[in-house]
Amino acid sequence: MVLAYPAPIDLTLTIGTESDPLAAILGSTRAAVLRLLAEQHTTGDIARNLGISPASASEHTSALRHARLVRSRRDGKAVIHEATALGIDLIDANRR
Repeated sequence: MVLAYPAPIDLTLTIGTESDPLAAILGSTRAAVLRLLAEQHTTGDIARNLGISPASASEHTSALRHARLVRSRRDGKAVIHEATALGIDLIDANRR
C-alpha cells in the first residue's frame, strides 16, 4: 500500500542548474567566506563583511581550515585568516 499526499510547494529536484559551482559544493555562505579570504581578514572582518555573527564566521573558517582551504593565526586577541594555495586554486577555478 502506498499513501501519498500532495506537496504544497514544488519539490522538483533540479540537477545542474546551480549558477555558482563553489556554492554548490560548500554552501553559499562558506563559499563567500572563502572568496573573501583571498585576502587576509579577521573573524570580525568576515562577520561584518558578510553580515553574519562572529560565531558563524568562526564555524565557517574552522570548516574551511579542516579542509585545508584556509589557514589561521592568532595576532593578539584577533585571529587572522587567509586562503591557502589550495583555497585560491578552488576560487580561481570557480570564478563567476
